[in-house]
Amino acid sequence: MSAKFKYAFDKLEYLDFPELRPEANPADFTYRNHTAYVSAAALADILDWWKVNVAADVQYGHLSANLRDFSSPDRTTVYTSLTNVFSLGSLEAYATLLYLNARDSFRNPGSGRGKASRDAFMPSVVARLRLSDGLSVNGFAKRSYRLPTFNDLYYTTTGSKSLAPEDATQLDLGLDWSIPATGLTIKADIYHNSLKDKIIAVPTSNQFRWSMYNIGKVRILGADVSAAYEKTFGRILLGCRGRYTYQKATDLSDREAVTYKGQIPYIPLHSGSGNIFMEILGWRLDATFFATGERFSSSANLPAYRIAPWQTLDASLSKSFKLTGSELALRISLNNILGENYEIVDNYPMPGTNLIARLEYSF
Repeated sequence: MSAKFKYAFDKLEYLDFPELRPEANPADFTYRNHTAYVSAAALADILDWWKVNVAADVQYGHLSANLRDFSSPDRTTVYTSLTNVFSLGSLEAYATLLYLNARDSFRNPGSGRGKASRDAFMPSVVARLRLSDGLSVNGFAKRSYRLPTFNDLYYTTTGSKSLAPEDATQLDLGLDWSIPATGLTIKADIYHNSLKDKIIAVPTSNQFRWSMYNIGKVRILGADVSAAYEKTFGRILLGCRGRYTYQKATDLSDREAVTYKGQIPYIPLHSGSGNIFMEILGWRLDATFFATGERFSSSANLPAYRIAPWQTLDASLSKSFKLTGSELALRISLNNILGENYEIVDNYPMPGTNLIARLEYSF
């Protein structure tokens, strides 16, 4: 049996001055978030091939702010799970039933909000079948239930008090293949997600102000393919990695709306990355390429909402120096070498070619 306890405190302050930004309204918001978490788990061996794990987690959170009539929410969330683990030769399987119960209450009666309680059962099955040395097939089927966070709900310039929980059914089938003699590893996954009330965050007039809302029905069809290669030649280690993602995430909420079957905001249909590196005498040189296809800032995939595709090339040189009881890490990065003009968030251009040097000392 094992038990854990964690506590975290976060403070966020947002200031805005009309003197610096004429279009801004005066703002001085301070949010304080307290989170405590305790968990316990026990494992029992039923048979040589069958184990059972029982776990219970309790999380408590409180958010306060210096705003008039702020609701000051408290949330207590209890997770209880029962997992059966089966090991039958080359087959490993996990069957889990997770129960969630969350209760929100509010310290400020003037906010007009009462108590709210939600619960959900989330079953899941995960399996891996080893076909041969280095080759295996894996997959899972599960339900996930995501509650809106305090940030999603209660930040005055961000949250939406009407947000519903996100409910998803996820299916995944994958293949893992590694050839140790050659240093080659290949992974491929295909997946289907069906979501109800998907929670979406999109930026507004500035980076602090994001708009939160639900998309009633979303279907995601996707595939991930990645490969990695490493080989040592004397004292030199050479390697490369690559990844490609296809993700068709469509809004199926309203057949009569212009958003119907549109790609949901900020999700590219195609994206990928590649990396080549070399290590010698403790020094590491990396070159990294990122590519993202076109995206849209709205499920209405109209030209006015289109965000252009972009590609960047970065390079870095790094080394760690071992000292007596401590370590010194040096990293020099040259980013966006080709000077690509691009935006990750609509109307917020990213930096051009830039150089960053970082020195980190740990003890």
